[in-house]
Amino acid sequence: MRTVVIVALALGLTLGRPAQAVADNSPASKQALVLLRILSYDRYVGKRARSQVVIGVVRDDDDPGSRRAASTMADALRSMSRGVTVAGKPVAVVEIAAGDLFRDRLRDLEVTAIYLTSGLDTELDGISEAARAHPCLTFTDRIAYMRRGVAVALSSNERRITISLDLVAVRAQGAQLSAELLHVAEVVRR
Repeated sequence: MRTVVIVALALGLTLGRPAQAVADNSPASKQALVLLRILSYDRYVGKRARSQVVIGVVRDDDDPGSRRAASTMADALRSMSRGVTVAGKPVAVVEIAAGDLFRDRLRDLEVTAIYLTSGLDTELDGISEAARAHPCLTFTDRIAYMRRGVAVALSSNERRITISLDLVAVRAQGAQLSAELLHVAEVVRR
């Protein structure tokens, strides 16, 4: 049985950044900020990352909506990670196309975590397998993707980001989230 943890976090998470640094209130910026914060609660992120924490934003090159979503999220992650370190390492953001060479790209780019955009339904099994093999923690804004091996789903409303965690997938992808993050969680078993 998979365990799903739902954590509601106020948008006050700032990673030690000044309030003006999070002035962009777009869903992508909110999600980028929370994604970075979650990575800081991963005890093994420093072991998976070499010289830097690399976040890969995955897109389907044949889907214009997926390409736009990837560009928007990559820009938000770059903006939010400017000057931020995770596990004492700088953060880099790359965009990666899903497909035949995906696993090789994860390895070659030394990706630590991946964010999956919309439009990747046909690629999810391969992406999840690659994330377990390489190991890198997977994030998305699509709750349905969690049924196919994605570890973290981020959804937002006007006031909060809701974080859904599949702890089985989290562990399979080489991550261990600290008790501080899990302590505020509501655990749902399915």
